[in-house]
Amino acid sequence: MLLKLPDEVLLNIVLRVDTRGTLNFGLACRRLQPIAREALIKKAHIKPQYIWNFVATLQQNPGWVRDITHLALGPVDYHALFVMRNVESYVFRAITKTDFFACCTSICDAVKASSAGSPDLWLETWASGRHFSSMGLSILLAQCLQLEAISVSISYFETESLLWEIFCYNNLLDPGPRRLDKWHKTVRQLLQNRLRGLEITRNPAMHLNGHHRTYERRRVMLTGFVHLRHLVVPYEQIINLFPHNRVILNETLPAGLVHLRIDYCDPRYPLGSKHFVDQLTDDRKAFPYMHDIELRFECGSDCLYSHPDSKAIIDTFQRWQASTVRVVMSGKEPITGDYMQVDLVAKKKSAWWWQQAA
Repeated sequence: MLLKLPDEVLLNIVLRVDTRGTLNFGLACRRLQPIAREALIKKAHIKPQYIWNFVATLQQNPGWVRDITHLALGPVDYHALFVMRNVESYVFRAITKTDFFACCTSICDAVKASSAGSPDLWLETWASGRHFSSMGLSILLAQCLQLEAISVSISYFETESLLWEIFCYNNLLDPGPRRLDKWHKTVRQLLQNRLRGLEITRNPAMHLNGHHRTYERRRVMLTGFVHLRHLVVPYEQIINLFPHNRVILNETLPAGLVHLRIDYCDPRYPLGSKHFVDQLTDDRKAFPYMHDIELRFECGSDCLYSHPDSKAIIDTFQRWQASTVRVVMSGKEPITGDYMQVDLVAKKKSAWWWQQAA
């Protein structure tokens, strides 16, 4: 029945397939027409507990990995993650006695053949039993030679050491004896040469209580990502870019940024004349390509008038909107949209790698 559907209908179906479990992913890829299969692979969406299954699926279908350009990671099922973390050592001991270990070893050999790094670095860490879940993710990222964009939920970002060491590690702001693992550094260097888009999303149901402390340890450090053009981050991440109230945008954000979207903005934070947004719009030397900044507030415009500094905030908004800044107010949580929208029928290349929310 699926084979008789028009390509446009197939694409609409594909963009709504839940691929966070590898079973649906594999079945859909085998049953859909090539054009829909390509769209599905391009928007691969994987939960952390399925990373190793997904790596094994790609090993059985080596042609698929060459088509992955956009990868979504998360959200985290905390119960499944707790179980996974507790059985990692057991799984590691059991997996070495199966063909799956040979499968993953051959993946490391393939990584070596593609000059993506030495498998010895990964096998050394792997054999120690540390960061077993990170191993699957690092091998997956190393294999995706066409990867252009990553969307990651903040819950996955918080629990996966590999991700925040790739996107947040900085020698200047993280002094001390702790060093970046060799294989983490290898994956970071690979992504710096490939990544054009990064989206860090937050679960709308997640509030700041209890989570703000972890954000302070998760400042994104993206200056090495010279090809990064599109960035979406929660407002808390931007606030924590500036330790000790010092604005150091050119030391944290890549100069090649074209579009910056900040979600979950809060007007309770000061929005004075020295706000970082003004520096983004005024400093054309540090950010010569920046032409679109979007701020998404999770409250309606009526909340501004109850704010003690409502006049100053509204004046700031008007000043921003007169330049390149778009302010989006909403009475409910902002909708991120289908960030993996791929138009393969019309062959259009959108400025964004996800569909913008209405």
